[in-house]
Amino acid sequence: MGVGVNIAENEPSTLTVQWVKGRRFATTEELREAVIAWAMECNHNQKGVQWQFITDKARIKLDRLYTKFLD
Repeated sequence: MGVGVNIAENEPSTLTVQWVKGRRFATTEELREAVIAWAMECNHNQKGVQWQFITDKARIKLDRLYTKFLD
């Protein structure tokens, strides 16, 4: 389950490290414009994610987690 979360956290982390960290924004509108610019660039250069296994294999590998939700 940790891998999926890490992948989901990549973009917000990149935004923080590459676009926001160390910068000062006078207004929330400036911050909003910087985030929009980052999102547009990110979407333009999108690479995607190659998942390592399919759902059936994930259920086998993560069986201990799935059984908690089904009980």
